[in-house]
Amino acid sequence: MILYWTTFLTSIIVLTVLCGFCWSQDSAVKPQLDTEPVNVTSVEGGEAILPCSVANLGSNQVSWRGPRGIIISMGKKILTSEKNRFQVFNPYQPEWNLHISKVRSSDTGYYTCSIPNIPQVKSVFLLVFVPPSIVDSELQDSYEVLEGTDFSITCQARGFPKPTVKWLKIIKSELQPLLEGETLVIPSITKSDSGNYMCAASNEIKPNAAHTIKITITYPPKVTIRTKQISQSLGKETILSCMVESYPLATIIWSFGDKELQNSWKYNIITYTEPNGLRLETQLKILAIEMSDDGTYQCLATNSHGSDEGTTVLQVQMPTWTTPIPTISTTTETPPTSPVPTSQTQRSTRNNEIFVTDASSGNGGEYVNAHSQYIIAVLLIALLANL
Repeated sequence: MILYWTTFLTSIIVLTVLCGFCWSQDSAVKPQLDTEPVNVTSVEGGEAILPCSVANLGSNQVSWRGPRGIIISMGKKILTSEKNRFQVFNPYQPEWNLHISKVRSSDTGYYTCSIPNIPQVKSVFLLVFVPPSIVDSELQDSYEVLEGTDFSITCQARGFPKPTVKWLKIIKSELQPLLEGETLVIPSITKSDSGNYMCAASNEIKPNAAHTIKITITYPPKVTIRTKQISQSLGKETILSCMVESYPLATIIWSFGDKELQNSWKYNIITYTEPNGLRLETQLKILAIEMSDDGTYQCLATNSHGSDEGTTVLQVQMPTWTTPIPTISTTTETPPTSPVPTSQTQRSTRNNEIFVTDASSGNGGEYVNAHSQYIIAVLLIALLANL
């Protein structure tokens, strides 16, 4: 009887020892995750490595899930449709890191590393920084704005952290700060406001972003006449000048009275454009001036925003002629008893006629109508004594 109880107790002890050993072995091989939460940062377009360390994995498999619980991988097998961006690396036994390439801002969120049927979970938060960029869907490269109107433009930027937007004006390759904010407002815009402007966006992530626009001011023509009155002699030529500043460039018409002047043997019109492309100089050349050219000339400039005109008065002058009276000498003797007749020259104002009475040798020479500058008569009188 004693032997029976001894054998029974011995069996119980052996079983207890064996069970304890089994329990300890089972506890030793159970997978263990490093469950300490981790934050990982990356930049859009770069890559991110999400760590997961598992001890005693055995025959179990590690699973990764992304934001919103989407399954990414099981073991090393990628289950998401974006297989080219996700990969599980197991460089040595404990590590089961998830690599993400070409990171997107939408990748931001919580990722979990776990083992099926084991309650332990490794949580990794991925924060994706985004460099600034200009939302230029509504931005143009150039604007034409009518002088005197209000102008505003908005430059929106995206990125994380939220970018700061600044407006600058480019003056001789230098940047002049204007304001901070997305919207640039220029009230009652003037010609001096024309030029190149830059919208610059920046945050803590490089590179910065910028968009340049060109503002051109449009305005109606403004005519400037250098010489408002000019005098010239008959038969000569003269040049009338007219300066026009406008944008867009104006169409220029020269006129005299109700007659529009064109290039011809009488008139020559030449137009020059200044290097800045905003100002024109037009010249009207009048050839062989006549008395009928005396009067007022108009320079009319017109573009899509209006018109302006200037005038120049041309005064035609009659030249002053000085004609020496020719003398006649003779060796013929003149009878002393014959007196030298006297003569008189009369001019009729009715028909610009000249009458010479009692003509003598002293009346010989050329007679000129100074009003029309044309010779109306040539009178050669040679009275020789005793002929």
